[in-house]
Amino acid sequence: MLKFLLLIGCVLLGLFYFFPSEMEEALDDVSEGVASITNSVGSSSVSLAPSDTTALELSLLEAASAGDGARVRELLGQGANVNGRRSDGSTALMVAAVLEHDEVVRMLIERGASLDARDTRGRTTLLLMAGKGRVDVAKLLLDNGADPNLASKTGNSPLIEASRYGSSALVRDLLSHGADVDARASNGWTALKAAEERGHSDVGELLRQAGASP
Repeated sequence: MLKFLLLIGCVLLGLFYFFPSEMEEALDDVSEGVASITNSVGSSSVSLAPSDTTALELSLLEAASAGDGARVRELLGQGANVNGRRSDGSTALMVAAVLEHDEVVRMLIERGASLDARDTRGRTTLLLMAGKGRVDVAKLLLDNGADPNLASKTGNSPLIEASRYGSSALVRDLLSHGADVDARASNGWTALKAAEERGHSDVGELLRQAGASP
């Protein structure tokens, strides 16, 4: 009997590790968005941009990726579109934010970069920052007017991502800027469910205090 129980336990443990939960599958698009940018560092900017992207826009995306603030400033002064996109829809702001070039992020925001631009899967810069737990950059975006409720195509909101990550500070900032505490992903999961799934009891309590439905 003991051997049988041990066998069952091993099987269940294997299922836990090798088959992602419903929540993990639903949130994969955010981690993929980060990977899409980080894995492209060093690649030809031409191969990463749509056919209608101008040379100035390509150069700006490349400079943002490298964290070259002086070059970014120069290109913007030459008239580069601050909201030019790569083939995956990501902008210079998204690229700089994901690669943690915070000074470039501030510069792009000051020069009018769209805070709510979305890539081809509906991800915003704020959503990507929530998924990485970047409280400082997320707060900068929120304080400059980023919409806290824009979700990806799978319904993942910044609050769900921040709750999954376990950042009570970011959850608090999102709530104070009007994030919908009961927003649901396409699979029905909420921020509270994400926090509970990951064992973030402090975040769960914060969400309950904000009126999250059980």
